[in-house]
Amino acid sequence: ILADETSVKQVLSDFSDIDDVNWLDVSKDSCHIQINTNKDSQEICADLSLKFAQKKMPVTQMFVNKATLEDIFLEIMLAIYKREVRSYFNSMIGCVFAAFLTIIGGIYFMVYNLYSGYPFFAYSLAGVIFMLLISVPVLSMKSFAEDRKNKTDQLLLTSPVSLVEIVLGKYLAMVTVFAIPCVIYCIFPLIIKLQGTAHFLVDYSSILAFFLLGCVFIAIGMFLSSLTESPVIAAITTCAALFFFYLLD
Repeated sequence: ILADETSVKQVLSDFSDIDDVNWLDVSKDSCHIQINTNKDSQEICADLSLKFAQKKMPVTQMFVNKATLEDIFLEIMLAIYKREVRSYFNSMIGCVFAAFLTIIGGIYFMVYNLYSGYPFFAYSLAGVIFMLLISVPVLSMKSFAEDRKNKTDQLLLTSPVSLVEIVLGKYLAMVTVFAIPCVIYCIFPLIIKLQGTAHFLVDYSSILAFFLLGCVFIAIGMFLSSLTESPVIAAITTCAALFFFYLLD
C-alpha cells in the first residue's frame, strides 16, 4: 500500500471484520501488511481495495491465502512430528533402536533362512517379535514422561495446539523410527529368492503384520509414558505390559 502507517491504520479501523494486522514492512510512504480475518477473503479484498482507492492510497499487490482448519492442523502436527524425529536421532535412541532391530532380524535371517534353509522369512520375524518387548519400551519411554519430568508438558498443553496434534505428532515420529528396520526387512525375501524359492505374499504380509503389531506396542508404551514423570518407570511398566500380552498369546 503506497501510504504512510498512520493513514493505513485509519482506513483499517473502519473494518470490524479484521481480526489481526501484522505489519511486515513499514516505510515512510509504503506499508506491507498481513491481514487475518474470518470474513470471506474475496469480499474483504474488494472492500479494502475500494476503501484505499477512495482515500487515494494505491494498492500495488494483494494476495489471498486461504488456510483451512485442516491445513493448520496438519502444519502444527508436522512441526511436532519433525521435532520429535529430530530429537530421536539427535539423542541416538532412534539410531540404536533401528540398528538393534536390524541386527537381530539379520541374525535370525542368517540362522533360519540362510543356514537352515527355511523359505519363509516369517520364521525370522517370529523371533524378532520377542525383541520388541525390550526395544519398544526404550523408544516410547521419553514420549511424554520426559516432558512431564522437565515440566515442558505444561507449555505444550497451554499452547494453541490441541492434544490430538501433540499425540499424533509424537506417535507418528515413533512409527517412523520403527518403520526403518521394517523397510530393511523387505530386502530379505529378495535375498531368499536369489538362493531359491521365495514366498513373497506370505513374507511381505508377515512384515506388514509385524509393522502393525509394533505400532500397537508403541501406542501402549506411549500411553504408559503419559502416566509417569520417570522414563525408566515408563520403560519398565511398558515392558511388563507387553510381556503380559505376549504371554496371553
